[in-house]
Amino acid sequence: MKATTVLDAEDLAEVAAARGPAAAAAALAAAEDVGVDGYAMVLRRLGAADPVAWTADMPAVLAALRLPELGAFYLAAAAVLADRPGALPDGALVAAVTAVLDVRRHLDEAASSPAPRPP
Repeated sequence: MKATTVLDAEDLAEVAAARGPAAAAAALAAAEDVGVDGYAMVLRRLGAADPVAWTADMPAVLAALRLPELGAFYLAAAAVLADRPGALPDGALVAAVTAVLDVRRHLDEAASSPAPRPP
């Protein structure tokens, strides 16, 4: 696992503060090293720094992240917050459960899809 990422939590926190978490998620999804597992920690730090903002519109953030793996990282970070009373805005927990099921379906579909054949 790579210890560093091209974008760090501070960079993305600035984007989130200026344009919202979905914009920061889109920036993360566009990073040249988007497949790096280090983004799990970045998403965890972002969620912990502003849980209300990062869970207020979970479908928008998930859509901006695009990759099911990033969505899984994001939802894992939100799950940590679910244990804190009052950390999530009203309805966020229901949205999170729905999102988990959707990400799980996408991951299952990706795993069961046959690999493309070389030409």
